[in-house]
Amino acid sequence: MKKKLMLIGMLVLSMLLGSGGGKIYASNSTAAVSTESQSDQLTVAQYKEEVRKIISEIGEFEVIVSNMNPADLTTSIEIYKEVVPKLTPLYEKLGSLNAPASLSGAQSKLKEGADASLELIKLTSEMFEFISGPPSDISLLTNKMLEIQEQMNLLQTKALGMDEALVEIMFAN
Repeated sequence: MKKKLMLIGMLVLSMLLGSGGGKIYASNSTAAVSTESQSDQLTVAQYKEEVRKIISEIGEFEVIVSNMNPADLTTSIEIYKEVVPKLTPLYEKLGSLNAPASLSGAQSKLKEGADASLELIKLTSEMFEFISGPPSDISLLTNKMLEIQEQMNLLQTKALGMDEALVEIMFAN
């Protein structure tokens, strides 16, 4: 049972870091509001470069995750604990970029996706913690895992916004 749950956790983490470094996103009803002045806004070229750089850095963690062995729970949890502190600031930075006015809508979608990715990281961490010290009552374990998976599914079903934003950004002039 532990191996099956670990495999689920590894699959979730793999999807989180999947091709392009950010395939799990969410749409949040709150739009990103920049508190920075317009003079601090990036140009379109600067913004595109920052987005590319951050997404590339996030994608580098895909290699680490793809090399994890789901059968080795202890090592997988240790690797995950090493990856999370490096991923978190990347998603935070992605969500806080000061986009040019022409791409403010795309930035809102990126922020929503970055926030969802951070929430997925937290849920995955919760799942790993729960797996590493599961209760003796199997029904409690099953219910908790189902609850976490349901929350993750809700975030995953809202993924299209960030994909659209990335396309919009990369083809912007």
